[in-house]
This record gives sequence, structure tokens and C-alpha cells, in this order.
Amino acid sequence: MTPRPTTLGLRDLAAETVATIIARPGRATLTALGTALGVGTLVAILGLTSTATGQVSARFDARAAATVTAYDGRSPGSNLPFPISDAGLTRAASLNGVTGAGLLYTPVTEDRVRSSVPGAQGGAGVPLLAASPGLWGAVDARLREGRVFDAFTENLPVVVLGAGAAARLGITGAGAPTSVTIGGRPFLVAGVLADVSRRTELLLAAIVPSSTATDLWGPPTVKEEAEVIVSTRPDAAIQVAGEVATALSPTNPGVVRVATPPDPRVLRDGIAADLRVLFYALAAICLLIGSVGIANTTLVAVIERSVEFGLRRSLGATGRHIAAHVVAESAGLGGLGGTVGAALGLIAVIVTSLLRGWGPIIDPLMLLWAPLLGLATGVAAGLYPARRATRIEPTEALRGQ
Repeated sequence: MTPRPTTLGLRDLAAETVATIIARPGRATLTALGTALGVGTLVAILGLTSTATGQVSARFDARAAATVTAYDGRSPGSNLPFPISDAGLTRAASLNGVTGAGLLYTPVTEDRVRSSVPGAQGGAGVPLLAASPGLWGAVDARLREGRVFDAFTENLPVVVLGAGAAARLGITGAGAPTSVTIGGRPFLVAGVLADVSRRTELLLAAIVPSSTATDLWGPPTVKEEAEVIVSTRPDAAIQVAGEVATALSPTNPGVVRVATPPDPRVLRDGIAADLRVLFYALAAICLLIGSVGIANTTLVAVIERSVEFGLRRSLGATGRHIAAHVVAESAGLGGLGGTVGAALGLIAVIVTSLLRGWGPIIDPLMLLWAPLLGLATGVAAGLYPARRATRIEPTEALRGQ
């Protein structure tokens, strides 16, 4: 009578795998920990990246993405007049989506800013700038004291100082109105800036009205590198960049160069992609370490249980049965680690989002494939130990016992 070949059903295989894992809880926990850390890191990275990207979409560098800069584009030696007029600035400021537009340049002059405060150290090194009244709205200027010049005072000898320049000139704001001298001419200090959202170099400079600068030192030449700073709504910067040259110089827009701000979506997506690549690499390293840990532990278990496997072979178990048992055990540990890791990653995303006041963004499919990833890692880690287990000869194993 021909003996019936032995079989190993899925139920028996699952029962043996669970029994083997439960029999060594400490080893099983430490073995699954590496996979749990790898999968948990991956889940946390993906969840936090999605959440942070959502926050970046709402807050991403709104000022940088909402600033259009136009320059005097005349070539050196050109006989063309200065292309930016007060009327052009008014037209630029009235464009749809524009919140402010102002001219800024450095006058070409040997005149220096000097303090008139007794005992002050002087104004050596205080830059002199010229600006139109619309600049204050374009740079979102905030005053510490006084006021800025406007359309009614731009033809007067007044100056606005940045906080750093005022400190260097010894102007504290206490007492009677203070003046400075520029090239020996007195200028009344109208106000002192506390801060600006754009062009922070203004905080270290003395700013005079562009009309006054034109009267004293002439209109800007190509050397002055005059520029128009246009602040916009974040969603209007690209459109404004295409219109501002014509608004500033309708008859010859080619003499106005425009610097288009970077698209915040492109920058955001690029940064998010770079971060994802970095974090994926870190998660892959964690998974690799976890798989090596599972493979090492499973291999040691195979060596320790060589007698058991030899006895099974002598009772009719085939090499495929032994291999299936070893791979199922490592896959169970990997799946357990993947499940625990997915839970830990999810908790990390939620806790971090709550601490930062963010709304967590989690892909539901991620919680499905994360345990499967751990399972796949366990299967891959168990292939070599399973191969070693199938090479155990029953007679040699039992003789060693």
C-alpha cells in the first residue's frame, strides 16, 4: 500500500506559527520591534509630510510670493528719460491685485547723513535712499514714532529713519523734533521705522522723498538701479508681473525689466518632494535594519530547532513544509511589527498635529498597506533561514541530539 503524502494546511500552518511566536514572547517582541520602527517611521513621515504640505499651502512665504519688482531697464549710455513717473506708479498701484507700489533707489551723491544731536557719534555709514510715498505700503512699514512722508510732504526736506539708523545717529525721539543734515542741508526727521515686512535694509538707512532727491541730485540714472517694489495678493503676483511694465511705461514698456516672483506651488512641491525623498531613505534604512533583525533571529531559531525540524522530516514533513513554517513565522513577526508600526505612526501624526495646532491629513489606504509592507519585509527576511532549514538532514539532526 502506497503511503499517502503528508500535507500542511493553512490552518495548521497558522496555528503552528502563532504557537511558536507565543512560546517566545520576548524574542518575538524584540524581533518585530525593528519592523515596527521602520513602518511607524514611514507612516509618520507620510502623514506629517501631507499635513505639513497642507499647512505650507496656506502659509507658504506669502510675502516673497506676493512681491513683484520692476527695474529701470535702460542700457548704459541710453538717452532715454527715466521711464518711471509718478503717473506710472499711480497706474501700477491701481492694478487689480496690487496692495502697494513704490519707487526705491540710491541717489548718486557725495553728500552724507550727519546727526545734529549734541554728543552723537555721527552718521558715518548710514546709507541714503530715495523713495516715493507709495513705498511704505509696498513694504508694509510699521512706525516706532512720528509719521512717514506722503503726497503732501514729499517735496519738503524731510527724512524717515530706520530704527538702526536712528540709533546710530543718536536719535531717541525724546524732546523736540530732531533734524539731520545731508550735505550740509537740514532735514526734519518725520518718523522712525520700527519694522518692515520687505526690504529690511530700510531699517539701517535714511530715506528721503524721491521728489526732493530729484531736485537736489537730479533724476535717477542707470547707475542708481532704481526699482519699483509692488506688493500684491498672493494669488495675483503672476498676473501683476505681466502688466506692471505697461502700467509704468505705456509708451515703451521694454525699458522696464520685471522680476517675476517664484510660483509658491512649485517651490512648495519641490521642497515637499526633497523632504519625502530624504524621509523615505530614512524609513528604508529602518526597514532594512528591521528585516536584518528578523532574518538574524529567524536564522538563530532555525539552528536552535534543528532537532525539531529533523524530527519533522523523519515523520514525513517535506522541505517545503519546513520552509513554509519558517517563512510564515518571520512573516507573522513582520506583519505584527507592521501593524504596531502603523498604529505608532498614526499616533505620532495626530499628537504632533495637535501640539502644532494643525489639522492632521492621513491617507486611509496608508493604514492598509503599512501592515502589508511589514508582512512583505518579514517574508523577505525569512527566505534565507527557510532555505537553511530545508537543508537539515533528519539523521544528522537526530544524531546531534
